[in-house]
Amino acid sequence: GRAVNTPRVMRLMKVPRSLFVLLAVAVGHAALLQAPPSRQARAAAASRRASLTNAQTEETVRRAEELLALSERQNYENHARALQTARQALALWQTTDDRAGTARAFAHVARCHQAQSDLPEATENYEAALRIWRDLNRPREQASVLTSLGYIEAHKGEWANAISFFTQAEPLVVETEEPRLAGQLAAGLAYVFNESGLHEAGLEHFRRTLDYYRLVPDDDYSAALAIVGIGTSHYLLKEYPAALSNLQQALATLPPGDIN
Repeated sequence: GRAVNTPRVMRLMKVPRSLFVLLAVAVGHAALLQAPPSRQARAAAASRRASLTNAQTEETVRRAEELLALSERQNYENHARALQTARQALALWQTTDDRAGTARAFAHVARCHQAQSDLPEATENYEAALRIWRDLNRPREQASVLTSLGYIEAHKGEWANAISFFTQAEPLVVETEEPRLAGQLAAGLAYVFNESGLHEAGLEHFRRTLDYYRLVPDDDYSAALAIVGIGTSHYLLKEYPAALSNLQQALATLPPGDIN
C-alpha cells in the first residue's frame, strides 16, 4: 500500500483540537453564506425594503405638503411663483400612490392658472382633479372642483355651461356641513342669472348666499360681499332704495376700496 508520511502525521496530531473546531465553524459559516436564504430571511429582507420605501414615501409626501402650503401662500402675491411651486408639489405626489394628494395638487395648479386668467390650463387641471375625486368617491371635493369649473365658464360668458357645472355640484354639497362651499355655489349661480338677465333669480340666489355665509364662523367679509350681490340685484331690478340700503350696509363692513 501507500507509505504513510509519519513525520507529517505526528505534526498534525500535535495541533490543538480547538483549532480544528474553529476551522469547522469557519467552514460551516462559509457554507451558510453560500446557501440560499431561508423563507424567514427573505421575509425579513422584504420587510426592511418595505420599511425603507415607506419612509421614503412619507418624506416625499411631507415635502409635497410643504410645497403645496407654500404655493397657497405665494398665490396671494405672486401667481407665477405659486404655479411653479405647485407643479413641484404635483410632481412629487405623482411619484407616490397618494391619489388624494395628487388631486389636491392638480386643483391648486388649476387655481394658480385661474388667478392668471389662463383658463384652458386651469380647466385641464381641474378636470384631472375631478377624475381622481370621482374615482375615490369624494363628493365634497367633486363639488368644489365643479364649482370652480362653473366659475371659469361664467368668466367666459358661457352661461349654459356654467349652470351645468353648478347644478352638477349642488346635490353633492351638504349645506349644513359645508356652508362656505354652498355659499360659493349659490353666488356663482346668482352671478350667472344676473349676467344673463334673470335678475329675480339672481336676487334669490344672492339671498341664499348670505344665509349660507352667515353660518360660517368669523366671516363677515364673505357675508358683506353677498349683501353687495343683493344690492346689485335690486339695482338691476330698478329697486333703487333697496339697492342703496344693501350697499350702505355692505360698506359698513368691507374695507375701503373693495366696492368700485
